[in-house]
Amino acid sequence: MVTDFDSAVASDASSHPLLSALNLRRPAWPRLVPHPVIFWVPEYVFTLLAHEAPDFLDWRSLTVFFTETTERDLIPFRSDVWDGGANTSFTKAERLARVAELEARLMQFRSDHTDHKVCARQLDWLHELGIHQWLLGNAHQALSIFSEALGLARKLGDRLGEERALGSMGLTWAVLGDNRKAIEFYEQTLVIAREIGDRRGEGIVLGNLGLAWAVLDGPHRAVSFYEQQLAIAREIGNRREEGNALGSLGNAWAALGDHHKSIEFYDNSLIIAREIGDRRGEGVALGNMGIALASLGKAHKAIELYEQRLIIAREIGDRQGEATTLGNLGNLWATFGDAYKAMAFYEKDLTITREIGDQRGEQAALGSLGNVWAGLSDNHNAIGFYKRALAIAREIGDRRGEANSLFNMALALYGLGQTAEAIHLAEQSLAIFTEIESPHAEAVRRKLAEWRGEVAT
Repeated sequence: MVTDFDSAVASDASSHPLLSALNLRRPAWPRLVPHPVIFWVPEYVFTLLAHEAPDFLDWRSLTVFFTETTERDLIPFRSDVWDGGANTSFTKAERLARVAELEARLMQFRSDHTDHKVCARQLDWLHELGIHQWLLGNAHQALSIFSEALGLARKLGDRLGEERALGSMGLTWAVLGDNRKAIEFYEQTLVIAREIGDRRGEGIVLGNLGLAWAVLDGPHRAVSFYEQQLAIAREIGNRREEGNALGSLGNAWAALGDHHKSIEFYDNSLIIAREIGDRRGEGVALGNMGIALASLGKAHKAIELYEQRLIIAREIGDRQGEATTLGNLGNLWATFGDAYKAMAFYEKDLTITREIGDQRGEQAALGSLGNVWAGLSDNHNAIGFYKRALAIAREIGDRRGEANSLFNMALALYGLGQTAEAIHLAEQSLAIFTEIESPHAEAVRRKLAEWRGEVAT
């Protein structure tokens, strides 16, 4: 392949001896270069070849013209993105482009291929494709892809690939609100990690087990898993996972109401993130500390930390982190009673989640906007937002989000004096919360008893 040819052929030169020589020496090419040759040139050089070396150009067998692209257009196809998995800074359009690229590759090689290297690469593509679908909110598609990856990993005898696929399926079931199912997959993942001596993978899945048990059984049980995760991270010197475990322990203590203790863990997580240059981890720690400080009534300090988190998210292109922080700022202004300022942040959050195709984030932002309107006693507007959130929850199979939206709509309907309709939706919400073993079921049950008592009298 001949590249940089244009550096020897200036566009503004009056003559081009190199092109004239190419034309004159055309007969010598088959002897001197008995192979196919590709010339990679800009369009102006092609035009010069046509004018000054027509005989040479006439020997070409094929001409391919490429449309102009910007650096941003090429992001989904960069080699570092291919090898590094799903890039969280993609816009929705970029992510869909990457999905199309992966699906095209898999379509080409999906037949029963016997080449071990090709199958191993296929496994990587499947895993990345599953993550992209997960991030796009297509959880059931992601499950199907991870299941295919699991089958391929077992066919290859790739225990690490099997562990990765099972862990991804567990994460997806957790997002769908079925933490029992998630735990089943995490436990299988843990067995494999221990069998093959994958201490890093063992620590990660222990952390995921903690997250699932925190939902089902409260933070006390989760703490033991996070402590095991932390011990392994320190044992193998994995500073990033150490920071993650400390952050999870901070979340657990926050859930237990001890925000001072949670801040200690977040602070240690922040120190590690800065030591290892983990900007994303630094942003997460700052955001968590902001939430804890807001819970302690230190709103101005919380805003300061959220703003630092926002700067980092924008610097590193973490669009999801940016949206989350805008949502947190909205929550804070809502607690101040400034509904319109809260609404402005939620709308920015909503815009970003739509741009990046984050349907879960979009659903959360719509729910928050509904809550603001409900707080303003505009229940009609609130119901409009809750309905849109409910539609997304059902589309992506988010059972927890579906139950939340149903209960919020029930509260709004009750505020409009439509108690019978409110009871009907609350019953649907309770059925889902009970099914997924959510601690929110009790609050819905109490509210239903109250409303039924009113109807009975």
